[in-house]
Amino acid sequence: LFRGGTRSYLGAIPRSLVFGLAHCLVGVPVAAGLAIALPGMWFSRQYMAAERGDPADYTGVQAAIPRISRIPFARKIGAEMVCGEGGGIRRATLAHTCYNTVLLSIAATLLLAAYLL
Repeated sequence: LFRGGTRSYLGAIPRSLVFGLAHCLVGVPVAAGLAIALPGMWFSRQYMAAERGDPADYTGVQAAIPRISRIPFARKIGAEMVCGEGGGIRRATLAHTCYNTVLLSIAATLLLAAYLL
């Protein structure tokens, strides 16, 4: 939604700002929404790298995801890519999932520590 068609970092800036501000629709403060644009730039970088065909070593992460929950973001029909652009959307989504997992783990650890101390 926010990454598709991104071809340059200059094009990624407004997309990342919209990405960050879209979080405000679910109650995230505006300042935090603007701050979320920074990781949004990293997700755009992941998208563009995959579109260029740059390799990524996400094999460990992919192996950790239960097979039943893996969603095929892109599939090949004949010589044509459908529901995805060369893996860019999939790679950006995987980066976003990893980012959210790290943040949630840190938040859970801090909440648990505050509760126990």
